Amino acid sequence: MIADEILQDLSVLLGEKRWFFGDQLSTLDAVAFGFLAQVTLLKMDNAVKRLAMQYTNLINFCERFRDRFYPAGDLS
Repeated sequence: MIADEILQDLSVLLGEKRWFFGDQLSTLDAVAFGFLAQVTLLKMDNAVKRLAMQYTNLINFCERFRDRFYPAGDLS
């Protein structure tokens, strides 16, 4: 499945770093959050979400990004 390949590649690229390029936010972080938040933070159940939930570093990244830029937790 293409989604799993993308998630795996993003997970490897992020690794254990805070942001994709280290300590500094980048455009990639914003773009990745736009995609990943839909499959990690929103309450839904589908095949892509189930795949995404296997990548804890991506989940943590989304939570970190959300907490910084959407502190009320409202993504709508």
